[in-house]
Amino acid sequence: MRLRQLGLVVAGGVVGAALRHVATQNPSDIPWEVLAINLVGAAVAGWLVGRIRLHSHPARWLIPFAVVGAAGALTTFSGLVVDTLLLADAGRWAAAGIYSAASVVSGPIVAGVGLWLGGRS
Repeated sequence: MRLRQLGLVVAGGVVGAALRHVATQNPSDIPWEVLAINLVGAAVAGWLVGRIRLHSHPARWLIPFAVVGAAGALTTFSGLVVDTLLLADAGRWAAAGIYSAASVVSGPIVAGVGLWLGGRS
C-alpha cells in the first residue's frame, strides 16, 4: 500500500513540476506568476480535500496524487523564498516584502476558501 502511495506522489509530482516549469518560462520583473501558481495550487488542493472529505469519496488516491504530488510540486515554498531573496539581493526591498507578504497571507486564505467550497454539497 505504501509503495502505491509513493508512486502516486511521484507521478503527481511529475505533473505539477512540469506545469510549474511551463508556467514560469517567461518570468516578469516581479514573479507574480509564481504567486498566482501558488495561490491556484493552494485553492485546488483545499477544494479537493474538502470534496473527498465531505463525500467519503472512493477516489482517495487523489490525495497523494493531486494534493501531495501535483499541487505540492506546483506550489513550492522554496520558489517563494528564492524569488524573495533575488528581489532583496537586487535591492528591491519593497517588492520583496510585498511579494512575500502577499504569498504568506493569501496562501492560507485561498486554501481555506477552496476547502470550504469543496466541502459544500
